[in-house]
Amino acid sequence: MSIKQGEYLKKLRTEKGLSQDALGEVLGISRQSVSKWEQGNSTPDIDNIGKLAEFYGVSIDSLVKGEAQEEAENATAESEEEKAVNELIDEFTGKAENEEKEEQQETQLSAPQPSLKEKELLEEQKEEAYFHEREREREERKKEKKRRSWLFPSYPVLAVIAYCLIGTFLGANGWKMGWIVLLTIPLFYTGIIAAEKKKPVIFCYPVLVLIVFLLLGFLKSMWHPAWILFLTIPIFYIITAKAGKHKNNGN
Repeated sequence: MSIKQGEYLKKLRTEKGLSQDALGEVLGISRQSVSKWEQGNSTPDIDNIGKLAEFYGVSIDSLVKGEAQEEAENATAESEEEKAVNELIDEFTGKAENEEKEEQQETQLSAPQPSLKEKELLEEQKEEAYFHEREREREERKKEKKRRSWLFPSYPVLAVIAYCLIGTFLGANGWKMGWIVLLTIPLFYTGIIAAEKKKPVIFCYPVLVLIVFLLLGFLKSMWHPAWILFLTIPIFYIITAKAGKHKNNGN
């Protein structure tokens, strides 16, 4: 028997106002046996447990596990009390949240809303601003086209003519190397557009590197060191991209 069960037996005895000797006489046992039960040093046999239960007016199960049952009841009571407190807290919190939401809704409703006429006016202003922006872009494109001479649309034809002349006058070497003139076509157009828009990143720099590489290779047989020029391509675009960002941030 545990100490708690022994204390429970002692509690039942003292509630009856009996001494250990008196309880021993009722059960027909010695005072020492009762003392050992209450100290938790020994356990009553089945017959004595039945006698104790009948004498104290409790069940055998309550006698053996009386302390545990009390603790369970206390724990249940505490849990119910805690649950009730939590419900009150939740109810209070929910009310506070609902009140806050209602206040926000009232604030939104009380805020002045634009009238239908004002909304239509705002839409018209947006459409007008969009129209002016598109018109300005069209005018700029027209000005750019006007600034371009007859050379702009006819440059590819001129490049082909130049290639044919080089091949005709220089013979086999001319036909072999003259086609490099055709590579100047993307340089011509991207160079003009980059200058007009003031965006160097538009310029077709890789083609320029290729032209220089081929010229050095064909004329000077410098194929080996000339390939290093291709390493400048990413450097060019990194520098021009950063310059463009810096310009946009400055604006």
